[in-house]
Amino acid sequence: MEVWKTIPRWPSLEASSLGRLRRKRTGYILKTKPRRCDGYVQVHVQDNTWFYVHRLIADAFHGLPAGMEVDHRNGIRSDNRASNLESVTLQENRRRAQKRRKVLRRVSTADKSSVKKSMDIVS
Repeated sequence: MEVWKTIPRWPSLEASSLGRLRRKRTGYILKTKPRRCDGYVQVHVQDNTWFYVHRLIADAFHGLPAGMEVDHRNGIRSDNRASNLESVTLQENRRRAQKRRKVLRRVSTADKSSVKKSMDIVS
C-alpha cells in the first residue's frame, strides 16, 4: 500500500513510500528523470532547481540529519522506495559503494570466463 508523507524541507510536496513525489495542493505526480552520468533520479521542483528524489523520500520517511548521506540498500540508484533508503555517514556510504564495486567486478570476471569457455566449446 502506498503511503504519502509531507517532505519537511518542502511542505508543498509529498513523498510516496513507493518513491514517487506529488504536489500536495493539486495531487499532481511530478515527473522525474534519471541522470545520464550516474543513474540517480532527479525531479525539477522550481526555477531550474533539480533535486535527487532519494534525498527527498528519505527526508520524508526517515528524516535526513545534517551531514548524512542516503544509501540505496540494494545498490540500485533508481530504486527510491522508502524501504530501500537509509541515512548513513559519508564513510559508510563510500565503504558500501566500494564493496558493491568489488562484487560487480567479481561477477563480470566470472561472466567473461564462462563466455570464453562456451565459445571454446562451440569452436
